[in-house]
Amino acid sequence: MSDVNIHLPQPWIPGQLVPLPPEKAHHALHVQRLAAGVTVRLFDGQGNTAAGVFEPIGKRDAGVRVTDAPPSVETSVHALELILALPRHETMDTVIRQACELGVARLHPVISERTIVPTRVAKQKAPHWNKVMIAACEQSGRATFLGIEPACPLDEVLARDFGQARRLFFWEEAPAGYAPWNISLGQPVVAAVGPEGGWSATEAAAFAAAGFVTHSLGNLILRVDTAVTTIMAIAIHHHRTPGL
Repeated sequence: MSDVNIHLPQPWIPGQLVPLPPEKAHHALHVQRLAAGVTVRLFDGQGNTAAGVFEPIGKRDAGVRVTDAPPSVETSVHALELILALPRHETMDTVIRQACELGVARLHPVISERTIVPTRVAKQKAPHWNKVMIAACEQSGRATFLGIEPACPLDEVLARDFGQARRLFFWEEAPAGYAPWNISLGQPVVAAVGPEGGWSATEAAAFAAAGFVTHSLGNLILRVDTAVTTIMAIAIHHHRTPGL
């Protein structure tokens, strides 16, 4: 796989020169400093990819000459969804990048009781989150977009159908110590992580009523992005290795 990944919508026709949008052309020419003829990999965010070569067009424009567009199957996305109480802006960006890199399928941002980000601002962040997500896919080589739901109150998220997924609720007030996650091989997982101020007791009760099992990550208080990375990595390991 090429080290250079560029998101471009289809259609891709072998032999076709696909122009890059100005922002992507600038990045390729002046940040990545790609030379003519460099092999690139196109992806559409739906799991499809195509091979091509980079072609500068003058000093400011560029395109990709498609060489091959074979059927592609994304193998890097896991049946893992994350419910996340909205953290600060820069932390949310970090979580989106990590979720893309680790293969999380979907992210459910929650406006919780202790969310610091104002509701009005949170609901306006979708375009920015989408931009961060696409850049993370390009960096990591992921061909399928991370699904990011609109930010909404907790009750709306808990009303969604998570099917037979193993539902894990992480709370700093849970008894410390290891408890088996009881994830079957290939079983979908939904994990919930709270905000900087933690989930409230009322929210914890709502998770319990929705079938979530409460877990702890130990005695120490973790940053949101640290907790998310830890949970995602362990959940993926459990997802692949039953009996843990």
